[in-house]
Amino acid sequence: MPVQINKHLTDSPDSNLVKQKHNYQLSLRSEVQQISDAIVSRNKASKFTKYKSDSAKKQAELEIEELIRKKESKSKLLGSVTQEIIDLSKDPNTKVSPKFSLRGFWTIPNAVVTTGTRPQEIVQFVVQYRYISKDGKESPIETFNIADSQSRASFSNWTEFKTDARKRNYNSSTGEYSWGIEDLESSDTPNINQIDLPIRSNEQIEFRIKSLSEVGWPEASIESDWSEIMTIGFPEDLNTILNESEFILREATKEDLKISMNRELSAKGLDEHLSHTITVNNKVLHHESRDILSGFQDENGVSLDLFEYMKRLETRILSLEEKIKRAKGELEIIILRNNEEFIIGNDSETTFNVECEDYLDLFTGQGIPTGRVYQNNIYVIKDFVLKVRNKATTSVLGLLSNRKYVDGNSLVYKSTAPQTFWVNNQDELHTVDVSGQTRSQLDNQFIWMVNYDSITQTTVSKLSENIGNSFNTDNTCLLYTSPSPRDRQKSRMPSSA
Repeated sequence: MPVQINKHLTDSPDSNLVKQKHNYQLSLRSEVQQISDAIVSRNKASKFTKYKSDSAKKQAELEIEELIRKKESKSKLLGSVTQEIIDLSKDPNTKVSPKFSLRGFWTIPNAVVTTGTRPQEIVQFVVQYRYISKDGKESPIETFNIADSQSRASFSNWTEFKTDARKRNYNSSTGEYSWGIEDLESSDTPNINQIDLPIRSNEQIEFRIKSLSEVGWPEASIESDWSEIMTIGFPEDLNTILNESEFILREATKEDLKISMNRELSAKGLDEHLSHTITVNNKVLHHESRDILSGFQDENGVSLDLFEYMKRLETRILSLEEKIKRAKGELEIIILRNNEEFIIGNDSETTFNVECEDYLDLFTGQGIPTGRVYQNNIYVIKDFVLKVRNKATTSVLGLLSNRKYVDGNSLVYKSTAPQTFWVNNQDELHTVDVSGQTRSQLDNQFIWMVNYDSITQTTVSKLSENIGNSFNTDNTCLLYTSPSPRDRQKSRMPSSA
């Protein structure tokens, strides 16, 4: 059977030390991975755990920090052990490849007994062997030209040798010689029935044996027939021994490269980056808001992280919400007429009498009677200004309207009733720049104007007649709260109303 024949070199203290350090390296690598998994698990748990106190939260953070320090220590030790393996593997005392030989014994045939002679002993053996591949192929037969001859010779792949011969012992008392008995248990003397042939991985050996009798030995001994050809291959389990040193060095080199890369990436912050990575609802999150720069600074010019900035915004929002909850607005409506203020109370009604003749221009000319004759113009009275405000000094509330200007709102709009209108300082009629209609009231206005006292299905009590569209228009809308971006883009403030 194939056995290793140079264990005195491969089992040296240095070689065994490499194997021990390789096993230690595997153990350290496993520990580093387990600690890394524990850090990820603790980080994830800390994001969802509701701690009963600050001290409990601090204790959890300290445990994570301790795991990180332990990982760094084990990683450094792993790098050191890996480098030791590489250095030892390059030492000639440890860099020894195992060698293997096919070794074994066969049974020595019994002596041949014939009438009238002594038993004829077997004194030697002839062995022939050749190498074939794992799949049974032998090397191609080579042929050679013989010098000074037209003949060609074929070189056989078989190799032949004779084993050691049996020793002869002399008996001085009888004056006779006898063949010695082979001591198979002794390791000090080679035996005639042993074989020792080098063999390598993926290789097979074919061999055959024949015995030589003492009759005519050694000049013309009688030979037996060749035995059956025996084939023995290199065992698969010995491949691990054959490649063990090379495997350890290769694995150590790969580990050293990985450690070097991890060390460089760690110096650039990769470990810290990955330590905050968690998976929530199948979504991978890499950073907390505490680790992201917001781009904003505090009053002292110190940059704020996103968490601190959001906390400040939250505090301000909560403060505003609290103020709004406690705030109580006090609406005040004032009408100014020629610099005289009239405060309009809630649910009250104020009437102003306007003498239109006070605003008309007299019409004079030849043949025109004197007296109350006026020019036929359209007049605009601009004596009134309406002010609306929240007079509560402690309130920050503003105005908000949700009234709709649609058919069916009997308090605001009737398509069959006369409509009010607005003009600016240039006597231009305000119209809706979206629709071009002369009625100027829109959804969500703050102030609504009506031009009738009451309206029923059959009668309308008008305050005045429709003026019509004889004014120039400036396509300017009144102030209102617009619910849509389109309307907001088209809204403008009037110069006066």
